[in-house]
Amino acid sequence: MKKYFSFLTLLLFVICYKSDAQKIKFGIGPVASLVVGDLSKFYTYGYGGELDIKYSVTKEFEIYSHVGLHKIIGKTIYSQSLPEFGIGQSSFKPKPLNNFRFLMGCRYFSGNLFGGFGIGLSSQKDVYRTGVSLSPQVGYRIQKLDFIAEYISNQVPNQGDPIINIIGLKTIYYF
Repeated sequence: MKKYFSFLTLLLFVICYKSDAQKIKFGIGPVASLVVGDLSKFYTYGYGGELDIKYSVTKEFEIYSHVGLHKIIGKTIYSQSLPEFGIGQSSFKPKPLNNFRFLMGCRYFSGNLFGGFGIGLSSQKDVYRTGVSLSPQVGYRIQKLDFIAEYISNQVPNQGDPIINIIGLKTIYYF
């Protein structure tokens, strides 16, 4: 499946390159997020960066692809002190999760406001699992900057594993 998405991205790039060079833009930017859902019991926030490529089909519609690395930070968990059983209060902090995402999607514009949806692959480097990543988003464009709020659901297909759900904010600068 990774080969399939890599091929589609390469095909998108070739089509965009062969067509009008003004319609293709590359971008880069930071991402900040909060963890929601089941995983929020153990993790709080995340940060990372993304590389973007977009192709404007019309003034109102564009296709995009991006890759991003997202580090999700664990929170300190305290266990209850049970002196009658010889157990004192203890704590632990889970290792950060390194989440690598590759998405392709589209955005529809109404003036500077836009909405979009992306689908792709998500890989957790620390646990060597790959799954599907879904990302609805809304944003606002000011010249070369996109300000985007998105919900990201990374679904790793192993039974019993939590789905990584995050709400993120990102800024992408296109050059």
